[in-house]
Amino acid sequence: MLVAVCCLLSAAYSVAVPAFEAPDEPGHYAYVEWLLDGHGIPLQGQEPLPLQPEFSQPPLYYLVEAPLAWLAGRQPANLPDWERQRNPFQNATDFGNVNLYLHSPAEGFPWTGAALGLHLMRLANLLFVAIMVLATYGCARELGLRRLPAWCAAALVGLVPQFAFINGVLNADNAIGSLSALSLYLLLRWLNRPPSLAGAAWLGLALGAAALSKLSGLVGVAVALAFMGLRWLYSRESRVLISLSTSGVLAALVAGWWYARNWLLLGDPLGWSAMLPATGDMLRPQPLSFVAAVMDLLERGYTGLAVFGWANLQVHWLWYWLGLVAAGWGVVGLLLVGWAAVRQPVKRRANPFTLDCLLLVVWALAFMASLTRWVEVNTAADQWRLLFPAYPALAILLVLGWRRLVRGAERLLAGIPAGLLALNIGALALVVLPAYRGPKVYAGKPEHPMDIRFGDTLQLVGYNTAQPLDAKPGDAVEIDLLWRRTGPLSKDYATDVATVDARGQLTWKEQTIPDEGRAPMTAWPVGATIVDRHRVRARPEMVGSQTLLVSVLDPVPPGNHLPANGGDGSRLPNDSATLGHFVVLPASVAAPQVKDSVSFQDHLELVGHTVVQDRELLRVTLNWKADAPASKDYTVFVHLVAADGKQVAQSDGQPGGGAFPTSLLAAGAEVPDLHILDVTQAPPEDYRLEVGLYDLASGARLSTVRGDSSVTIPIRLT
Repeated sequence: MLVAVCCLLSAAYSVAVPAFEAPDEPGHYAYVEWLLDGHGIPLQGQEPLPLQPEFSQPPLYYLVEAPLAWLAGRQPANLPDWERQRNPFQNATDFGNVNLYLHSPAEGFPWTGAALGLHLMRLANLLFVAIMVLATYGCARELGLRRLPAWCAAALVGLVPQFAFINGVLNADNAIGSLSALSLYLLLRWLNRPPSLAGAAWLGLALGAAALSKLSGLVGVAVALAFMGLRWLYSRESRVLISLSTSGVLAALVAGWWYARNWLLLGDPLGWSAMLPATGDMLRPQPLSFVAAVMDLLERGYTGLAVFGWANLQVHWLWYWLGLVAAGWGVVGLLLVGWAAVRQPVKRRANPFTLDCLLLVVWALAFMASLTRWVEVNTAADQWRLLFPAYPALAILLVLGWRRLVRGAERLLAGIPAGLLALNIGALALVVLPAYRGPKVYAGKPEHPMDIRFGDTLQLVGYNTAQPLDAKPGDAVEIDLLWRRTGPLSKDYATDVATVDARGQLTWKEQTIPDEGRAPMTAWPVGATIVDRHRVRARPEMVGSQTLLVSVLDPVPPGNHLPANGGDGSRLPNDSATLGHFVVLPASVAAPQVKDSVSFQDHLELVGHTVVQDRELLRVTLNWKADAPASKDYTVFVHLVAADGKQVAQSDGQPGGGAFPTSLLAAGAEVPDLHILDVTQAPPEDYRLEVGLYDLASGARLSTVRGDSSVTIPIRLT
């Protein structure tokens, strides 16, 4: 049942993740294409540009997968193309644009041609899922764990979302992880039983297969032969030596030819001299120290739990903290197990850290050390999916630690797999599927209809009100643009969205494929209304009213904009359409010196005021608050009136000099409103300030709830 659930999860990821939206999948597919084109096994450095770093990989995984692509055929060629469908804005915006490619309906189900071949190869990974889960369970049983803890260890590997995700895409990490797990299981069986030539032979074949899947498979070969050698040194039995030789010879026969080929043709059995230049920008100009690489790998530990896409799609941060806490408690429990074993008298010691238990620790550390050396020179190597070969050992060690903490209540261990299953389901439903959902058709009516034409076949039919209308720094303001394609398009254009403040200054700008990379224009059904969501991250320097502008451009340099015309056919200034408004509130508002608490009609309140005389200037700060958006953008008046009723100074304007239109202030919003009055001609004596609001269009003042047309504030000029 566990194997079935794990396979179903990986199959779900394989369907949910679009083609090539997984680490290195285009390079892995290029390797398969190279084989199908009859070029034979590639040799790094001798294939045409661009160099594929994956061409340095041993060939077993690709030789297993290639027949499936051959069976499906490669026509139609409906997989994303780098030159035509690369998303130039990937990871370049605050939200979305996690996809590396712009996807077309031709990739969708029912799959055909090249897309079918890719999905068949992805689904073939279910064999590796089954091997990994069963081998982990077998390792735990070989260590003497009862069925439930052993099941939990297997579930801990198979239900980790990162494992399920990678096994749902084309990636050689699937083969090396599973074949290394199988090698570990066969090695434990050999250590726990009388020396068996058949067992040694199977172990040698598994080790050779792992080494022919990825370079890190050599780590498993070295550790396995070392522990077989330790057993021989302890026993001095000839059968052990024969088994050791058998495993080594068979591993060399299975994989050695590929390394010998590299040695003959490249002068380097690992192919490093050719592989490192092929990594391009990923190659560090200056290698890290081993300690710095370890720290970098530990900081990226969350990638071992759940990251999707090109390692740029994450779950809620709380899951990573829960995973860290759970792993920390497992380590604590494991240390307690070790401490108890050390304190026990030697003659009575039931030490769980026998040779096979020591093997788990060494196995995990060896693969971690190998990956650390790779991190030293490669900026993108700090991905814990590269530690899949160590996952069975790590899972069993954690279960040993947790079992020590819960003691007799082993059933509590089942809570960890249950949590991982919930995380998988949530990640699929709430993270992966929304990230790649494709164009979203809008069935309703636009809240703000428009008729703006960009070029010949693009129409902006409207937009919906920004949410929220009033934001604070750090908030995301969402606005949905509504588009319609009226005819054929030759390419995927981008939207150029910007905001300007009340003074017309540019405050934010974003160029992106529509709907944050998910809805390329060529994928829009002709005549359908498509939702194009944009999210603006409000920043402190954006405080005040913001007006949205939108235009359409060609993302290919020089980036020309399409001509924009209104419904009457007139050309729009700067080929940009003006959309709605929103306001960014200050993070905090200083409390007024004097509280007024005067309520006006239309949901506005004068909370209080602060008056400061600065030589010949009078600075009056009014604090306005709304209990709902006002129906109009009112203008504030501040009049300085002498004792004889003569007005000697005034300042009129919308709150904040136009930065805070009252129609955008939602319930609870409080804003400062500074007015500066010139009192040069006003002699020192008693005055009063008349403060209120009026409609600029009609001149009608807004009354207070008591019926007054203004608020009187007595002051004295000095």
